[in-house]
Amino acid sequence: MLTRATVRHNDTIGPANLVGCGGTQANILQDVRLLALQLRPAAIIAELRELKSGVHGWRGSPTLDLDAVAAIIAAVVGALVAATNTREIDLNPVVVSLRETARSRSTR
Repeated sequence: MLTRATVRHNDTIGPANLVGCGGTQANILQDVRLLALQLRPAAIIAELRELKSGVHGWRGSPTLDLDAVAAIIAAVVGALVAATNTREIDLNPVVVSLRETARSRSTR
């Protein structure tokens, strides 16, 4: 499963954290969540479970490793907060396995 995590400083609303599943699928289905910047991992997981596509497993398949995804999101938020001159961190794609590991293949 591919997912996206973007943390950016928006001049209007301040820091924002956007997550979604599936690249263009997220855009077509409007399947993204705008998260408060410094949520605890349990709250991040609760928000991820609100996504429509993929995180619950398809047709009885295992669910995604949401603990690993939440850890990545928390780390990205921490990096943005620590680097005061950084305006955006975008991980796209983040390759998410089935309850094992999640890692980003590219960063900007």
